[in-house]
Amino acid sequence: MIRGIGPAMAKRIVDRFGLDTLTILDTEMKRLLEVKGIAQAKLSQIRSTWIEQRQIHTVMMFLQTYGIGKNQAVRVFKHYGEDAIAIVSHNPFQLAAEIRGIGFHSADDIATQLGIAPDSEYRYRSAILHGLREAGREGHCFLPHSAIAERTVRLLTRSDYRPQPELIEQQLAWLVAERELQVEESRKYPGRLGYYLPAFYRAETVIASRLKPRLNQSAIKEDDFVQTWMQQYSEASDLPLSIEQQDAVKLAASARIMILTGGPGVGKSHTVRAIVELWEAMGKRVALASPTGRAARRLAELSQRSASTLHRLLEYEPRSGHFQRDETRPIPADCIVVDEFSMADLFLAHALIKAVSIQSQLLIVGDVNQIFG
Repeated sequence: MIRGIGPAMAKRIVDRFGLDTLTILDTEMKRLLEVKGIAQAKLSQIRSTWIEQRQIHTVMMFLQTYGIGKNQAVRVFKHYGEDAIAIVSHNPFQLAAEIRGIGFHSADDIATQLGIAPDSEYRYRSAILHGLREAGREGHCFLPHSAIAERTVRLLTRSDYRPQPELIEQQLAWLVAERELQVEESRKYPGRLGYYLPAFYRAETVIASRLKPRLNQSAIKEDDFVQTWMQQYSEASDLPLSIEQQDAVKLAASARIMILTGGPGVGKSHTVRAIVELWEAMGKRVALASPTGRAARRLAELSQRSASTLHRLLEYEPRSGHFQRDETRPIPADCIVVDEFSMADLFLAHALIKAVSIQSQLLIVGDVNQIFG
């Protein structure tokens, strides 16, 4: 763990100082110069690393006392530095908000051991935010007031404590005032409020703002060409398209954005293949993708064309955690098909919509019950 000390050097140090090694490192660091291979430059390197490791050790010992593992403790130290113990002692629920791998329940256990009151404002806020994050993992972009209250009560209830509704209301109001939550009134049901985590609200807003203008735009219509092509396709096909499928293909010829839905076995794949063939006959570049590798392989088999995952289409960069394709560098295709779209979460959908050029056409495909259920 100490830069400048490998196994061989460590052995020489211990051979020289024995059981006094840690004391020497703490109080008489200069004596390391007595060890062969350690000069002044290496001593400076060892000194700075040892001080840092001692701080990590102190934090780790503190956190492990409260059930936090080694890897998480290192993350806590990297995030808070030497203030880690003071911050955790004051408000352990900050860990749930800022440290990956530590959730509300772990933070609540630490708070209990530290003697923090069960009606702490930090505890209430953390429970509210945790409930929304939990809902997000279940596929919900927001929660109505009643659902938030229910989840918060469930999280805060202990054998010795029953949460107070008025405190939930107070902390909800505080989170909204501090912009840690976004609240919006339902247009369909006036008076009903929906609560969003800011990231979810921003993603939904961007998706809506980019989709709305496309709904009233069309690509150049080539009705005569499409009609002729449809007739030739129907005559050459072993499996003719139904009237509904023909309507879908004709619509796809010019629609900027289109959703093709239906349950299993209704002919979505056959319709998609016809749409792709029409687009190609019109001289358009077509890209096919699905949220998962398995779904992408299935799409490739059904369409008899190459298909990729959405992450690959959007050129995801694991190191940065960002997609290389966006509004400044859109997907290089005139038409894009995304199958099994119900497998995409809000943030992947957000990345996709941003990366689709305003001049491109987008076909979203999936089971109606999975997409809108």
